[in-house]
Amino acid sequence: MANFNLNDYETVEQRLKRFWGDHPLGAVITDIYRVSDDHKNVIIKASIWFDKSDPMPAGVGYAQESQGGNGPNSNCWVENCDTSAVGRALANCTYSGDKRPSREEMAKANRGAQSDGHQNDSPRQGPPAQQNGGAPRLKCQDCQKALTSGQSTLSIRNTGGEFCLDHQKGKTNGR
Repeated sequence: MANFNLNDYETVEQRLKRFWGDHPLGAVITDIYRVSDDHKNVIIKASIWFDKSDPMPAGVGYAQESQGGNGPNSNCWVENCDTSAVGRALANCTYSGDKRPSREEMAKANRGAQSDGHQNDSPRQGPPAQQNGGAPRLKCQDCQKALTSGQSTLSIRNTGGEFCLDHQKGKTNGR
């Protein structure tokens, strides 16, 4: 069993209630970012706007889920991924409570620790880039320089890949 108490973590629903209380004119938008060729793996991108008329989102988050298992991912894996992405986007714009991961993420980490026989008391922080080549890695593909979430998002939008400002020059995404 992992060394953390799920009750110490805020749910995505709690984060959303605080967000909507603070930003009634805001927006939460999710998109399917990538689906695997076998349609058993999905990456969802969630974007949070404090005001829906803002030109850029206040926070963006990505989540990855795979279909299968005996739990919720046996038939609700896309919905779980959507919720996780929203929770990560909210955390990226200061709606994370005392701890950055949501209760749902920690429950997932706990399930993973039980299924693979390892303890997981330090869940993965940041986008699922290291596990899936399609998600943001938050590093320049050319020089490995660290990128912020915003830099990564803009680079992907503008070039189709993750590049620091120096390496974005001359690269376009079909524009």
